[in-house]
Amino acid sequence: MNQFCFQRFGWILLLCLTYCLDAQTLYPPWQLSKAGASPKSVIPMPEKLLYDPLNPSLKDVVAKMDNGATGIVVSKQGLLLLPVSSILSLDLPTLNDSFTAKSLREELPLLGLGATFLVRVDDVSSQVMANIPDSLNEEARRFYADQTLQRLRQTCPHTSTQDVNALSVLGGSQYWLLVTERFEDLRLVFLTKNATGATPEGFALARIYAGSQQFNPSNVPYRPRKTAVWSTKATQLNEPIFALGYPNQTDYHLPSSWLTSLANDALLPAQKEQLSRASRRKMALDQEFQYLVDHNSLLQYRYSGLLKSIREDVNAWAPYRQAHDAYVQLTTVDASWFKLAAQLDFFVQSAKSARDIESSNLQALLDGIKKEFLPADPEKTRPAIVASLDHYFNHTPGSMLAPEAVNELINNNKDYAQLVLRLEQKSILSNPSVCLSSLQSQPSVFFNSLETDEEFYFFRQIKNAFLQKTQPEYLRLQSRLLENALRYERALTEVFPDQWFAPNADGQLRVASGRVIKVQNGLFWHNAVGNLDGFEGSPLVDQTGEILGVNLENTYPNRSKVYEFSINDITTPAFGKQYLIQVLGKKKESQYLIQELNFTK
Repeated sequence: MNQFCFQRFGWILLLCLTYCLDAQTLYPPWQLSKAGASPKSVIPMPEKLLYDPLNPSLKDVVAKMDNGATGIVVSKQGLLLLPVSSILSLDLPTLNDSFTAKSLREELPLLGLGATFLVRVDDVSSQVMANIPDSLNEEARRFYADQTLQRLRQTCPHTSTQDVNALSVLGGSQYWLLVTERFEDLRLVFLTKNATGATPEGFALARIYAGSQQFNPSNVPYRPRKTAVWSTKATQLNEPIFALGYPNQTDYHLPSSWLTSLANDALLPAQKEQLSRASRRKMALDQEFQYLVDHNSLLQYRYSGLLKSIREDVNAWAPYRQAHDAYVQLTTVDASWFKLAAQLDFFVQSAKSARDIESSNLQALLDGIKKEFLPADPEKTRPAIVASLDHYFNHTPGSMLAPEAVNELINNNKDYAQLVLRLEQKSILSNPSVCLSSLQSQPSVFFNSLETDEEFYFFRQIKNAFLQKTQPEYLRLQSRLLENALRYERALTEVFPDQWFAPNADGQLRVASGRVIKVQNGLFWHNAVGNLDGFEGSPLVDQTGEILGVNLENTYPNRSKVYEFSINDITTPAFGKQYLIQVLGKKKESQYLIQELNFTK
């Protein structure tokens, strides 16, 4: 049961350094009363307004989408308000920049997209811990926990439409059973990618259908337990605001040495400052932790060298993490020939024969080139490649760099811009239309020709060096660090039994608090969640639980122009109901949705 055996931190998190470590602790809605002396001391809202396992609450309004974003139930007929990325990730060929279903019959099935609601959380820590002897090592502890959780899952009350998942938190000091309900029959009702220019992206509306879990023409619109209630008041500057979403990672629990290392690598001043402040606060806690461990024989036996071991592993891992993250950045530059080379290499490595290359699997590659690389302008993508190469070679220790052939190629050019220009002049990869034509006519010949292509050769040498020199040690040290991080989490709860610690979110429902920082042109900016993934499309509510706005997503092209990074805050934009009304009212065929969304109380 890998949900609880190992809580992993994704490499994307480490690359982007998007942490919620400062003022914005993310709370499980069902633990607010445990997190402080009273719920009001943490989130000034009644706990049962956010989470009530027996009665309708805000948890019933937010759905976790398959792409990690959040959907909001906005009508009694099962309408979900979604980020555009939730729909575009399906790559539906029939969609243009907008879509409106004039009736239920015209709604477009969204095969491959599901929505999951949290029904309740059962804390089974005492049952699990009762079967785990204190003397066991980490592997044995997980084995005993696994056995008990399997039994508890089987006996946990739930309906035929619900699932039960087990989760270990805080290093195995707590165990939860999460009862969820999933719907896979979603149908598109409305979509606009960029309706007014007032926001970087539009939004989508999809209807949930109930009956059988998957698509079935006989299914009927879902009748939700609760729908969103929109606030009738205008959003005010400095107003308290609360976000509900499903963030991937919330590493508030990392030891100070790890946070210090991440702060040193942070590129944005706001991220560096937040991580540094969090590290300083955690350092005080770690010093107290070490003092208590040193003066208690049992704790000393268990944890005496833990912080030192983590600190040494963090220092050893740092150069490999930097090299790893730099390589990932290099291979994900949007619409670049380097990214195209990576995709072509992955395809040809996956193909075991010429027949595989000629197969229908090639069509997905062709469609991807058409969609991403054909419209690209080399003059615009080249600076991003140059910057990524500079980042890679400046953050990768010499022992992990590519072979001498690549280093000589770099040294023979005055700078990375000159190198990129030289490679582009001699490579087919810099001309996606020629690549596409060759792939369509003679794919086997095309892939054979890649072996002598300078850009492809350059990519291959860097990739091989990464796989042979960087990645193995990166993964080995990461595994050891993660193991000790779990021990550290559990140790905190044992050394400080009366203190509440925020568990890693791991894609589960969380609530965060912040304030409105700016209001302008139908948008407002807030500091509740920074740019942490998992809150795209989440509702932003006031202290009464009424929705003030919808969190914009992190994936739009001009993200850097809209997100605002200052030394004190990473602020996130949101739109309110007036934007929804404006967009839906532009066309006669979509005006009926304004009435269904019921913006008035």
